[in-house]
Amino acid sequence: MIVHIGGDKMIPDKEIMMILEGEGAGASAHTRRFLEGLRQKGCLEQVSPEGIKSYVITGGSGGMMAYASPISSQTLYKRAGFSAINDNG
Repeated sequence: MIVHIGGDKMIPDKEIMMILEGEGAGASAHTRRFLEGLRQKGCLEQVSPEGIKSYVITGGSGGMMAYASPISSQTLYKRAGFSAINDNG
């Protein structure tokens, strides 16, 4: 399945490794360093001029890539068809 992540960008759901919170309170120092490393390597693409609400990390045949998306992580999670994780077992 193909997942629309904002702007004109669509990616195969098989390539999605993780979906992270955007630059708000959900972004830890480790996450910011990880994303900065990808940015420095030219592996971070902002898919829309709108504000960043989430990051989609992919790992396809071209290597690891991060996409800054204006769509919330919860919405992208649902679009990708991921199952909910229940912390209560």
